[in-house]
Amino acid sequence: MHPERNTRPARTGSASRRPPALPARVRDAFGEALLRERVLTSTTLQAALDQCARDGHPLYDTVVTLGYADERAVYSLLARTAGISFDDRVEVVANPLAVRLVPARVARLHELVPVAVDDKTISFVTATPYDVDAERDVSFATGRATAATLVCRSTVQAALKRFYGEPERAAALTAPRENHSPPAPASEPAPASTPAPAATSDAAIITLCHSVLVRAVDAYASDLVLEPVAGGALAAHIRVAGLLEPAGTVPADLAAAVINRFKIMARVGTAVRNRPQEGAFTFQMNGRRVDVRLSTIPTPAGEKLVLRAIDKERAVPALDALGFDADTVTRLRRAIEQPSGLVLVTGPVASGKTMALHAMLQHLLKKRSSVISVEDPIEHTLRGVNQISVNPRTGATLISAMQSAVSQQPHVLMVGELRDAEIAAMASQAAREGTLVVSSVRTLDSAAAVTHLLNLGLEPHRIAECLKGILGLRLVRRLCPVCQNRGAGAACDRCRGTGYSGVAPLAELLTPTDAIQDAIVRGSTSMDIRRAMDAAGFPSLKDHAATLVATGVTSRDEVTRVLGPEAVTEPPVAGAEPPVVVPIRKSVLIADDEPITRTLVKLLLERDGYSVLEAQNGEEAVELAVRHVPSLIVMDLNMPKMDGYEAIARIRRVHGLETTPIVVVTMEDGAKVADQVLSLGADDYIMKPFEPAVLTARVKAAFRRQRLAA
Repeated sequence: MHPERNTRPARTGSASRRPPALPARVRDAFGEALLRERVLTSTTLQAALDQCARDGHPLYDTVVTLGYADERAVYSLLARTAGISFDDRVEVVANPLAVRLVPARVARLHELVPVAVDDKTISFVTATPYDVDAERDVSFATGRATAATLVCRSTVQAALKRFYGEPERAAALTAPRENHSPPAPASEPAPASTPAPAATSDAAIITLCHSVLVRAVDAYASDLVLEPVAGGALAAHIRVAGLLEPAGTVPADLAAAVINRFKIMARVGTAVRNRPQEGAFTFQMNGRRVDVRLSTIPTPAGEKLVLRAIDKERAVPALDALGFDADTVTRLRRAIEQPSGLVLVTGPVASGKTMALHAMLQHLLKKRSSVISVEDPIEHTLRGVNQISVNPRTGATLISAMQSAVSQQPHVLMVGELRDAEIAAMASQAAREGTLVVSSVRTLDSAAAVTHLLNLGLEPHRIAECLKGILGLRLVRRLCPVCQNRGAGAACDRCRGTGYSGVAPLAELLTPTDAIQDAIVRGSTSMDIRRAMDAAGFPSLKDHAATLVATGVTSRDEVTRVLGPEAVTEPPVAGAEPPVVVPIRKSVLIADDEPITRTLVKLLLERDGYSVLEAQNGEEAVELAVRHVPSLIVMDLNMPKMDGYEAIARIRRVHGLETTPIVVVTMEDGAKVADQVLSLGADDYIMKPFEPAVLTARVKAAFRRQRLAA
């Protein structure tokens, strides 16, 4: 064989890490075995040893690289010589939980693939025997002892690609997302007048458009904006918490095809480019339906498209999972549980009004049997609610839909928005005649909503008579926990390099006191009503924002962006005493109905510098998780009131808690536990009763995985 022939892929980890050498006794015994088994001659063995001396690679790798022997025969002989286990299977079968526990960075660095896991041990396959560093890193990442099995390097590399994907980071907008299948174009034939460019296949354009939409929905964006720029390309942005974030660029040679594809899906004219158009379509994502509304406007540089995604099947959170403080939730419940009256939600576009309204309806369904909503459009399908969609093309205007709904005398009526005087008057009258009406307006805060009702022509004493509460909302972006752990100036894929991941609400609730009702009857200004709210001790949006900044949930810059510079306390003047910086400790929420277990966990974790929150059942766990956003959650499965299964499901539906590490505490062990943990949306598990050292090891391992994943 020619000594320069290379018969296997190069080491993927060699650029960043030199493979460990074999122990001298194993190396010598392996060389002798190569001669004894007539795998090599003395000449080829010496050539391989010379090559090892030059590049530092171990003998078994070099023999295969130079093409002197078959890879499987070499690794099998190495295993027999060293007395270690060898698996000659070509394809690796891996436990999904084991793969999740070992971050991709660790797996690729050491060229290993985890294949099995239980409460005490994690097993992995590797092509590098005696790799102490690999065993240490896997143990640190999982909090378990390790067990390694030797396999061929080509087998490991194929398994790495299958379970962890390609190592290159997909930064281009045009990269397709493998987790979602594009919609079939069969029902949407393209008009003959607008053929797709010959250089790009229809399938590629369909995949590209689907990938762009999926990326926006995955980021909880309200809008996807495609704006023409110089050169004919399209600049893509996604709107998250009201702020546009760059999302890549559609190249000029694909721009026309992408625009036409979206127009075809929305059933608007592809040849019409000189006037605005609106349309809608539906696509499937992860087995659920997402509705999209398309709006186009002509500009000198080309057409600008805005696509608003409405995930109708995304779960509506409970009131206590919206992220409000406990006092606001209690007062809001009291307001909407009135038999009649008017409850409003106010805020600008993309401030969480619709989600709050739907959470109210979901709460009211437990006690009211007749609930009707009039919406334009229907953004979420609510089981048990008679939802009426406004459609002027069919004659179902907002006014006619309101009239029909009121005539049925529902217990609860939701109106998407009080847009004009006629709708406001109808809502006010229904609220005074025995119906609980919930709706929204667009004002800057709760106090301004009262003056808005006056401007719509409602009489002051009528407003004071029926008003039960006004919830003012804003959304701010949460600081990315991964970037915070990595230090200043860091950025990661989770937050798309923005430093923020997820959103948190700012809320204020006006519930009329005698003083506030008097101010409304007098027709007072919003400033007078604000003073009455302050006198009643109602926290404002600014108060809530200050709390989120102080607790590290969001930043001063983000609050300034949303509420303005006056919302944030001025920084200290030059020469003043510098503030004392208190390090933010990682917080752990322990949810267990056994006081002894909670006390033990609290003592162990506080000893290691963690801040610990305690919950004795699932309901408390959800409330504390929403309020405090812990860094990690330890959750028992069997608890009263609400078990761990339901608590984890609710926590995973809360913005900002979707990826918080959760370690399940269970009495069971075996293969089914791994599947159970994955199905719950948890990250790891620990057996009861547990040793103190095991618990702290698992907690530290979860934080290491979070850091390594970044």
